[in-house]
Amino acid sequence: MLDYFGIAPDLHLDVMQPDQSLSSLTSRCLEGLDAAIAKVAPDCLVVQGDTTTVLAASLAAFYRRVPLVHVEAGLRTNNLQSPWPEEFNRRVADWQRRYTAPDVPVSTKPAP
Repeated sequence: MLDYFGIAPDLHLDVMQPDQSLSSLTSRCLEGLDAAIAKVAPDCLVVQGDTTTVLAASLAAFYRRVPLVHVEAGLRTNNLQSPWPEEFNRRVADWQRRYTAPDVPVSTKPAP
């Protein structure tokens, strides 16, 4: 995807492993993102979606006291089991975020 748009990343975390667990991915992402935030010292961190990397980025931003912007933040099922683990990842990112940029109208139903 990056090649298609002619984008060259400044940093590559190199976290993907064959048959990795979500816990392993989360820990590698958290360590890599923490180091990246420390190195770059961004004014904010922008995350998109509801992936495990969004969860880890949310934690890293929180630990480093960096404001979080959550893009594509409006989707909600209000069921932590479906979709799993995405609904949990969304909630963590939203609890931590400073700004939300939903791609759909934000749900008015409160989370259980």
